[in-house]
Amino acid sequence: MIKTTLIIIGTVLTFTGSIYGQDKKLAADLFAVGNFEEAITEYESLLDEEPDNIEYNYNIAVCYLNTNIDKSLAIPYLEKLVENPKITPDAYYLLGRAYHFGYQFDNAVEMFNKFISSGKGSEGNRLNVDKQIDYCQNAKE
Repeated sequence: MIKTTLIIIGTVLTFTGSIYGQDKKLAADLFAVGNFEEAITEYESLLDEEPDNIEYNYNIAVCYLNTNIDKSLAIPYLEKLVENPKITPDAYYLLGRAYHFGYQFDNAVEMFNKFISSGKGSEGNRLNVDKQIDYCQNAKE
């Protein structure tokens, strides 16, 4: 009886682990090909299992910012990321963009300035950040 129960439990755990692995691969594949709307659904499922996973939070935020869905939905994921001192400085830039889309212009400028003060991040974001700050200032006026 105990042996049978252990076999069943082991089978369920193996099956669950393989499904989880498939979900992770599917999310990564959808993200890689730019199918951001479908990737959001997969990352939401993965975040149910691992809500503090840096990669999943970053990727779902990028997905929201690259769709026609409300881009400010990226905010909670990015806010979680910038609390981590090891996160890429680009997270500040992305959070600035998300705040901008959420009409939180002062918060956006603050994040853009944190991004600038880091002195790091992708070249494209570094070249574009001053323009983003100008957009926020214009929107406030």
